[in-house]
Amino acid sequence: MDDIEQQCEDAVFVLCDARERYPLRCADEFQKSIKLKNEINMLKIFQRSTVMNELPILEQTERLNLEFNENEMCFDHLDSKLQNIINKLDNLKAVVEQIEREKTCWINKLLES
Repeated sequence: MDDIEQQCEDAVFVLCDARERYPLRCADEFQKSIKLKNEINMLKIFQRSTVMNELPILEQTERLNLEFNENEMCFDHLDSKLQNIINKLDNLKAVVEQIEREKTCWINKLLES
């Protein structure tokens, strides 16, 4: 058990050391891994919808259920994108409000005059 703990500590030390020595490269690799993970997750969604399109002829109600599930998956993806956009807009609004508050701040008015 102590050997495993020591190996974990050594691995953490090596990672921290590499991150301190090569911060830009680590950031680039982290960004690549996030993109790759997103592509893999998106590929799973698209593969499921492709598999559904290749099913043999089914009854009308079964086909409608499958189409609904496909649309639901697409809407889930769009919902997450929409939520990200809403979050970014909220952040931008907060920045604009902060800038406006700084413009009207009495300290800034004193510094300008």
